[in-house]
Amino acid sequence: MDLRHLESPEYIGQNRERNRSYFIPYSNAGDAKKSGSQNERIYSLNGDWQFFYCDHPKLVPENFTNEDFDFTEWDSIEVPGHWQLQGYGHPHYTNWQMPFPLNPPKIPSKNPTGTYVKTFTINDVWKEGQVFVRFEGVDNSFTLWINGIEVGFNKGSRLPAEFNISKYIKKGKNTIIAQVYQWSDSSYIEDQDMWWLSGIFRDVYLLLRPNSYIHDFFAKTDLPSSDEGTLCIETDIVSSEDYEIRYTLSNKKSHYFLQESIHSSTDAWMVRIINPLKWSAEEPNLYDLDIELIVNETVVEAIHEKIGFRKIELKNGLMYVNDVPIKLKGVNRHEAHPTLGRTIPIEHAEKDVILMKQANINAVRTAHYPADPRFYRLCDKYGLYVIDEADLESHGFFFIGNVHQLSADPLWEKAYVDRMERMVERDKNHPSVIMWSLGNESGIGSNHQRMKDWVLTRDTSRLVIYEGDTRELFLNGDYKSDAVISDINTTMYTHPDILEKVGQDTSHTKPHLLAEYAHAMGNGPGALKDYWEIIYKYPRLQGGFIWEWCDHGLLQKNDNGEQYYAYGGDFGDTPNDYNFVIDGLVQPDRRPSPGYFETKKVYEPVKIENLNVDTGEVSIHNLYDFIYLENYSLCWSIVIGDKTVESGILPLDSIDPHECETMRIPCDFRKYVKGHYLLNIEVLVNKSLMWAEENFEIAWAQFTLNEEATKVEVLYSTPESGKSLQVEESPHYLLITGDQFRYRIDTLFGNIEQIEIMGEELLVQPIEMNFWRAITDNDHRSAKMWKSFGVNQLQAQLHHFEWEIDNKCLVKMNLTKRYAPPSLDWAIEVLQSIEIDGEGNLSISYEGTPIPGSVEKYPKVSLKKTSDFYAVGVIPRTVPRIGIELGLTDKLGNVKWYGLGPGESYVDSKSAQKVGLYQSTIEDLFFPYIFPQENGNRTDTRYLKVLMNNGLGLLITGDALFDFSVRHYTQKNLDEARHTFDLKKTNESYLYLDHRHHGIGTASCGPDVLPKYELELKEFKFKLHFKLL
Repeated sequence: MDLRHLESPEYIGQNRERNRSYFIPYSNAGDAKKSGSQNERIYSLNGDWQFFYCDHPKLVPENFTNEDFDFTEWDSIEVPGHWQLQGYGHPHYTNWQMPFPLNPPKIPSKNPTGTYVKTFTINDVWKEGQVFVRFEGVDNSFTLWINGIEVGFNKGSRLPAEFNISKYIKKGKNTIIAQVYQWSDSSYIEDQDMWWLSGIFRDVYLLLRPNSYIHDFFAKTDLPSSDEGTLCIETDIVSSEDYEIRYTLSNKKSHYFLQESIHSSTDAWMVRIINPLKWSAEEPNLYDLDIELIVNETVVEAIHEKIGFRKIELKNGLMYVNDVPIKLKGVNRHEAHPTLGRTIPIEHAEKDVILMKQANINAVRTAHYPADPRFYRLCDKYGLYVIDEADLESHGFFFIGNVHQLSADPLWEKAYVDRMERMVERDKNHPSVIMWSLGNESGIGSNHQRMKDWVLTRDTSRLVIYEGDTRELFLNGDYKSDAVISDINTTMYTHPDILEKVGQDTSHTKPHLLAEYAHAMGNGPGALKDYWEIIYKYPRLQGGFIWEWCDHGLLQKNDNGEQYYAYGGDFGDTPNDYNFVIDGLVQPDRRPSPGYFETKKVYEPVKIENLNVDTGEVSIHNLYDFIYLENYSLCWSIVIGDKTVESGILPLDSIDPHECETMRIPCDFRKYVKGHYLLNIEVLVNKSLMWAEENFEIAWAQFTLNEEATKVEVLYSTPESGKSLQVEESPHYLLITGDQFRYRIDTLFGNIEQIEIMGEELLVQPIEMNFWRAITDNDHRSAKMWKSFGVNQLQAQLHHFEWEIDNKCLVKMNLTKRYAPPSLDWAIEVLQSIEIDGEGNLSISYEGTPIPGSVEKYPKVSLKKTSDFYAVGVIPRTVPRIGIELGLTDKLGNVKWYGLGPGESYVDSKSAQKVGLYQSTIEDLFFPYIFPQENGNRTDTRYLKVLMNNGLGLLITGDALFDFSVRHYTQKNLDEARHTFDLKKTNESYLYLDHRHHGIGTASCGPDVLPKYELELKEFKFKLHFKLL
């Protein structure tokens, strides 16, 4: 091995076989068709390998390639897998910075090297044909030896490498050695946002092929008209003998069957089909294709593949699939497993696909490299559109201000084109792949043009996309020109206001996609609904791909044996990008986050609106692109509280795709003119699908049936007369006692510090105003401003306190408090009015006024907020929340509320929640984000009960809807924790009742909270009522 090849971009491999599509050949068509059938022509090399790890290739023991070398003292390692996850080196996470100096094509002197050795035994049969070894993925590069003879070399981590080893093997015992290098020049173009993990991480196996074999085939389908399909199969045969190719195309659903034979591979097989079953993400109709190679009247090899008829084209400035302009409701998917890294078991990939389908996701971008080849078969089967992305990213060059450097350098052209060619050839037969991506965040340059030029010589049936093309225009303030290389205009993290302008613009001739948006890091994303209101408004906005599907946390244990998910820096890896790798809709174990359910609601394919209470009619909008709704039913119910008073089921099969029809619900809604009656409508699967059981909900809507149902009702009122109260005054407190209850008011600090009912203490911490929240991942931009104003350090000062009692049955207290940070002189002055009546009912009103400080004393900051700047003022422009906090005894462990639920919600992320009556334990309201932060809020609450097991507790209402959250962790602990094991659960709980909450946004990588969801610090007024139960 010449180590100079590791620093030679033009040297991309040696002795690799010509690229081909992914398939497993069989000896006959019968076995090829059977899923999971035994195949004597494949020999898996997965499993235990001998392994030697060192810091440089030259540190491997000498003569290790000799056939008599003794490997018995070497370690054992599992293949496929990453060596960093098996005790060698450590994982290293970066987003865009490179882990070593930028000096291409030079690499670090320390180049960790893993040398893998395995023996395999073959019989005479394997010596009679052609034997290939295929590596589906090796990170980063490797040299291959068979029986001590150097066979070849490969670069390209997420791409296959196949070698013909026929002349190197022998009957009986053979030795294969793969020496894998962590770094090569190709590392500069594999700088994706993910863990740096090395080794043989995908399947490796031997293939036995006859001396005449099918090297490759390309099944090209087209739809020349709405009722006609064509199939052209180009087959590449390696043979020195005469042969025959037998093609069989069939589909059980349509009872289609065609079998023909041809005698030359130079002529493609052409088929014309009338009214073919078309493939789309909504109707993934697949045909079975069998290709048999016949030599001397004997089948010597057979391949079975599933193909689909569909057509992708650009016309009228839009992207069409099967002559329909579609919307891509997408997500970016890295390959990530909590213990295996990028080694993905097929069941794990299938779970991803099913969860995506259940979330109404119809498209996936393989960010930022080709996925495991089996993943595409799942997308074909279940129905997901795929943007297949080349294994190419040089994001690190942003650091030196020249992101175009490698993309414009001819020295790297061969490497760029090679990555495109290998991806296209591997995945070209999958109907799910509708676009080829030229990579990610690598600037723009001539090498990208060469990549597209090559694609156009091989495959014109799909579109080519590259975000860097449009990015360059947007960075220069050009929002009107079309991308030059990319067939689609595409941007990332575009602000909704700019997206609206793009939608309105009529100068573009290409459609627009969001390659990445709605950054789902931690608690988020916010404003997803706002994005899609804009996307639906403008035809040329054809969708977007949420960043991203899953958190990449790696499962670890701390010194106390507690499990947690690790992120950047947890392995001593520097430089690192911290927890930026924890940014998915699902957690590493695929537990859906609240953002997953928000996505499902916003992406829902059926929209129900415009209820007419008098006629019972609603508008049903079928947002599907291709299918009617015959597989779904409309289930309606009238509910009040937790009771259903009337319900029914209606079919939906009459509504065409993209059409809106009026449907009458057979119910006299006029009966429900009084009371909190709600109409819930759900769209349910009426029979089991591949990805959903019967009665699975795909869409829903909720309507109030009368004006009363929208009003906030105080469930009790302060009586004008009632039971008498006893008041005991001391220098430090007021003690207010009634029939089986008691309140203690601290008159030095102006706090209600004790509430007691029937001898049970309810509070462990006084009721106090609160303006802070544990910072979310999306808060960090605003948090800098908040902290610079000291919002996280506000101190309460009591300026005035007075009290009186009316008719011995109503105690009234008025006080003034000032909340201000240390070292600064701005403040929030709050007038509080407290009333306690003879029944034990408590009402507290708050009127707050911001008091500006002195400009000279203000620590000036200038924080970028999208295209604007936060104004430098004398009070913070926004605050995280306005509300109160109180500590509750551990006996108060249950909650019941009427409002939005059952899940978490915030002002800009609440589409997925319905109004209803819900109950839960306090513990179950907490969502354990991998990086601890604000969570568990419930918005638009009408009333809340916090209860002991015996029924004692508090009933809380407000003069307006309010937010609440309650948890067994202090806000300080939640704010300071960096991992879940840092959270120290308390027996008591902490209840937050909020007048308003600042939105969530997506500012971890994208727009901050939209103005309409911000909590601006202005005068405020709210009132809360507490009834003792």
